[in-house]
Amino acid sequence: MPVFSKIASQVSLSSTDMDMLRAILDEWCLENAVTVSSDAGTEKAGALIDWSQFGIQDRSQLKAMLSPMEIALA
Repeated sequence: MPVFSKIASQVSLSSTDMDMLRAILDEWCLENAVTVSSDAGTEKAGALIDWSQFGIQDRSQLKAMLSPMEIALA
């Protein structure tokens, strides 16, 4: 089932942008033992596209945004 972006944007992503997003997604999937086509993978793919179209272009920032912060409870 295709994933559709929930954020309307007029920003087009170049093939270089898409290559970077795919590399980030592939790394995240490998680290989390899921496939790109899994529910989690497709959710993260959509989020990466949304964030990139919103103007976030920094690779490390995009990768960090994929994982929610863990809060240690005392």
